[in-house]
Amino acid sequence: MMQVMQDKRKATEATLAAAQANQPTGETVEQRKARLAAQRDMLRRLKEEKRQQELNEFNSRLDKEVEPGRNLAEEFKQMDAKKQLPQGMGNPEMDRRRMIYKNVRKEISAEENAQREKMFAEKMSAMEVKIQQREQERKQQEKLSA
Repeated sequence: MMQVMQDKRKATEATLAAAQANQPTGETVEQRKARLAAQRDMLRRLKEEKRQQELNEFNSRLDKEVEPGRNLAEEFKQMDAKKQLPQGMGNPEMDRRRMIYKNVRKEISAEENAQREKMFAEKMSAMEVKIQQREQERKQQEKLSA
């Protein structure tokens, strides 16, 4: 059994040595790290240049299309303020159901809050009773020990 294990180990070591001999001597860890850092920096720089170019292109198009003196930010804010969800678009049944659903949600929320407060109050009263009992027990033990 021992001989079989030694033979297996020698065979494995031989295959590993052959595999290492076949590998080309590549770059060191430091060289690879430096190469990857340089690649990363180059990609970041290219991405930033592309973003800046797109931004300049957008601004130039915007300047051509927009009259001078217009404040687009204010216009966009006004457009957003005017947007509303469609409600009551000729379907009173859906509006009625929405209101029912909204009221049911409020009732459920109120009931859950009331239930939580009740459970909290019960726990607090139980804890107060335990505290009083322990204080009484402590006082009795002090009397007995004195």
